[in-house]
Amino acid sequence: MPNQDFQNELHNLGKLSKDLREMFKLSQTRLGKLAGVSRSVIADMEQEKRFPSMLTLLKLCDVFGITPAELAAEAFHDWEITVSKAERSLMHKTLRNSFHKVVTDAAISKLRKE
Repeated sequence: MPNQDFQNELHNLGKLSKDLREMFKLSQTRLGKLAGVSRSVIADMEQEKRFPSMLTLLKLCDVFGITPAELAAEAFHDWEITVSKAERSLMHKTLRNSFHKVVTDAAISKLRKE
């Protein structure tokens, strides 16, 4: 059974995703296509059955025109987080590496199509 923090996180993210999708007047199917995932991924996230991957979160941010920081600030605004300088540095490095991989993969995919 997931812990309470995870349940709260999942609820906030699912609700926020649904609110943004409805604000942009997108169906689950359309949002899924724009983000490169299936409709069921979007539905499961909104129904709090699934937490999206980092790549899916980045794609959703791109679709909605927001940064991951803005998404996190809105979804997890009620959290009190204390992070050491070393932990912050590691998280920043991990996120930067993930972002570089996404950008590199997208560039490679684009080159292959050309």
